[in-house]
Amino acid sequence: MNRIITISREFGSGGRELGRRLSEKLGFAYYDQEIIQEIARRTSLSEQYVQAIVEHRPAFSYPIHIGHSFYPASNQPFEQTVSIYQEQMEIIQEMAAKSSCVIVGRCAD
Repeated sequence: MNRIITISREFGSGGRELGRRLSEKLGFAYYDQEIIQEIARRTSLSEQYVQAIVEHRPAFSYPIHIGHSFYPASNQPFEQTVSIYQEQMEIIQEMAAKSSCVIVGRCAD
């Protein structure tokens, strides 16, 4: 059974350094920016755009509040944000299934 350690962090907290050192000490895989890069690759969006979306707390509780409005018009920015969070969730689950790892940020907890 794989062991998954998630580290929530804020800017300047040292979470990245802690995660990196912990992964080296335990011999676990380390994931941080790699998740952003993989989302960008899978969605064909720029890493900068994906980073901007993922670094801000979502205005909804994915996947709990996903639903459709009574209005027939689509909301492209909302749908794109949802697809980014969905890709992130799938990538994190794949990484966790592959091997023991340390995941820093990315709502992995």
